[in-house]
Amino acid sequence: MTQPVFGLQFLLQSESNLLPAFGDFSVLGVALPSDDANATIFPLDTPVDINTGDQTILAAMGTGDLYKWALRVNKQLEDLQRSARAVVVRVAEGADEDETISNIIGDPAAGTGLYALLNAPTILGVTPRITGAPGHTGSTKFGISSPVTITAPGTGYTSATVAFDPVGAAGTVTVSGGAVTAINLTNPGDYADGTTVTATITGDGTGATATPTLARLANPICAVLPTINEALMAHSIVGGPGTTKTEAIAWHQTLNSKTLIPVDNWEIVKRIDGEEGNEYVDGASAAMGVAVRVDFLHEGLPFWSFANQPVQGLLGLKRPDSFSIIDGATTGQELLAAGIGITQLGDRSDTSLTDTGWQLICYKNASSDPTWELLNKSRGRDFIHHSLIKSIRRHLGRENIGRHSVQAVLNDMGALNSFLASKECIFPEWRVGFSAADNTIAGLRACRFTVYEKAEQPAPILLVTVKSGLYAPALAAELSALNSELQSVL
Repeated sequence: MTQPVFGLQFLLQSESNLLPAFGDFSVLGVALPSDDANATIFPLDTPVDINTGDQTILAAMGTGDLYKWALRVNKQLEDLQRSARAVVVRVAEGADEDETISNIIGDPAAGTGLYALLNAPTILGVTPRITGAPGHTGSTKFGISSPVTITAPGTGYTSATVAFDPVGAAGTVTVSGGAVTAINLTNPGDYADGTTVTATITGDGTGATATPTLARLANPICAVLPTINEALMAHSIVGGPGTTKTEAIAWHQTLNSKTLIPVDNWEIVKRIDGEEGNEYVDGASAAMGVAVRVDFLHEGLPFWSFANQPVQGLLGLKRPDSFSIIDGATTGQELLAAGIGITQLGDRSDTSLTDTGWQLICYKNASSDPTWELLNKSRGRDFIHHSLIKSIRRHLGRENIGRHSVQAVLNDMGALNSFLASKECIFPEWRVGFSAADNTIAGLRACRFTVYEKAEQPAPILLVTVKSGLYAPALAAELSALNSELQSVL
């Protein structure tokens, strides 16, 4: 028995309302090859927590894509910023690009490639929030789209097979009631754009036919990143093909996720492998560095876009796009309208974004929902949700449901919103509360209740319309003044 039966005891009390708890939403996360990297520091398919400006780390990266990515990130950081924090996964270079992409994606069961990033919070205690695989997200192929149209089901089938011509795609056939009801693709194939592909169904029945349709397939990395990002509350900056405007827009049409931030701004940079000349690199690497800089300039709060931000260390662009801030009929404006971030060179013209230097214009994600298509709104909402998790979890199990405990939860939510409003991350008018309509007796009895949080995040200034016109009252005032002065003179 440790408590006295006669005397005093002292119990240290904690504040019931604690300050909001925030996470670091500027941590980068990539999976990239670099075969000559130090295998001890960067073992294959293993998440490693690094600072990109650490000279020992840079020396251990070798000369592959991983090293090139880190250099482009570091060149974008703000004054006095020496490094970005990152979780990197080194993967093996494939015999060709398809194999490299496969290695970057990895295996969800084995936790390799990009899926290794999911292990970072547990293994390293750090969560990547800006992810990607620059240089490998812009390629797309043409294959058979699913589902394959059954034009005639046929009769008398107990089993059937399908063959595609030209050879490439593969699939299995579903038979029900003697008829072919579906073709299940196991491989969409790889065909040149415009190829006519036919399907032939054979089996013990007759009359079944199908018509395959060729379509552009999403980049495999872009296809898996949303699942990984949703688990991490992360966003990916993904680079496009870097070829033509038409190809970039077609690539963007294969994307549909608020966690993907598309850019198409391949850069010309000086080679770093000792060889003479220059090379092309995906501008997504620089955009990731710009993202870290923008967050740094706003105290780590991810509520601002990456638009109108300088880009350093490039010699030029693989595809310079025409651009004007007052003319929408330019390539740059058309790419922005399609939701694709770009990099532009400033000049002395009155219609450029800046007088000199390169500027990144990036403010949209690839969401099909206009409510969340601005990247600062989707990133900011993730930040709010993460902070609410950190705050509300402190009440779980420790307190019983009642007026004071529910009010304590609301107080924590209010403290978060008050802070964000003071930093102009949300508008000053916001609401948190408890609504009887959202709660029931059964719910309270089952240990649960519902509260609400409503706040509006500001959108970036994208377009300013100036109504320019004449002002007749000024002439009337001038006429009155002239009349008065001339009358006095006379």
